[in-house]
Amino acid sequence: MPASESLLLQVKEISKAFGGAQALAGVDLSLERGTVHAVVGHNGAGKSTLMKILSGIVQPDTGRLLLNGEEIACRHPREAQERGISMVHQELSVIEDLDVAENIFLGREPTHGSGLTNRRKLDRNAKELLQKLDLDWRVRTKCSALSVGEKQMVEIARAISWDANVLILDEPTSALSRHEQDALFDLIQKLKANGLGILYISHRLDEILQLADTVTVLRDGKNVGKLQRGQFDHAALIEMMIGRAIEKTSSAETKQGEKILDIADLHSRSGRLNGINLYVKSGEIVGLAGMLGSGRSELFECLFGLRRYETGTITINGATQQFKSPIDAMTKGIGLVPEDRKVQGIFAGTALWKNMMLASVHDLFARLGFVKEGQARQ
Repeated sequence: MPASESLLLQVKEISKAFGGAQALAGVDLSLERGTVHAVVGHNGAGKSTLMKILSGIVQPDTGRLLLNGEEIACRHPREAQERGISMVHQELSVIEDLDVAENIFLGREPTHGSGLTNRRKLDRNAKELLQKLDLDWRVRTKCSALSVGEKQMVEIARAISWDANVLILDEPTSALSRHEQDALFDLIQKLKANGLGILYISHRLDEILQLADTVTVLRDGKNVGKLQRGQFDHAALIEMMIGRAIEKTSSAETKQGEKILDIADLHSRSGRLNGINLYVKSGEIVGLAGMLGSGRSELFECLFGLRRYETGTITINGATQQFKSPIDAMTKGIGLVPEDRKVQGIFAGTALWKNMMLASVHDLFARLGFVKEGQARQ
């Protein structure tokens, strides 16, 4: 295909500032049909802002967007979708109480002349779309019964249902198991073979090396490189992202102190934890790895008093503990940052200082139970 015909999307000199913060400064990007174009950069590099501009969520201050050679301006996400640009966000937005078909065509359900939903046509349209994606699902399955990976597929099907030419995937594997990740990658290859242009955002460089035909690297809101497959590897991407080469570090051990946490022969009531033994010394970081469902979160919840364990011991600074609640764990100096920060870790509609001080609010009570707000803010 001639280069002019294969070129799908062009971003030219896009800039965007939020107050005094320059999020993007003259960014260029081009996407060809039937390719995966990865956009990488550390947090704050401008990736999310650029994708929000492409999907109509945010408007640029300056610059141009061209789709199929025609200059466009997407002033709203729906306008971007109608032009064939769809985005699947990192935080899934399926409605759990609706089924697969209802989620795919949410807000665009086919209707009878009376205005009521034409359920038969809705199911047929959803089934035809899923067949194109090689997904053999019952379209009336409630999304609450699906795994995280399957919900991700529903989101992609919804995006494709707009006759998308450009598909933006923002950190699509952040909560997927290995099996679900492989299924997603197979689907991406099918979409690519059908001529879609895919913009792929991820911090996981191994995924970039596996999937990307082209990589654009952003740093501090600016282009710092565009590389084709064969021109980039793990070290080259990191160097471009941070602006310097990574030097090999010494393998010498850091100085560590005494054991401050000792978990011995821990068994959970669910049976997912079977004889866990683990200790942590002061001045030490211990990594805990495993796929979804392996028991990582359950171990932390037992340690934090959120979940009861069957047998075993937890020792803090030489004293055996039996935590009945998170408050018990907190009084012994244990803090937990949960897996789902948005749902379990914060109150999104509440002030920053209240969220920060919530764990220690009992230290800030004034008379009659009121909180000393001035002291808390300080």
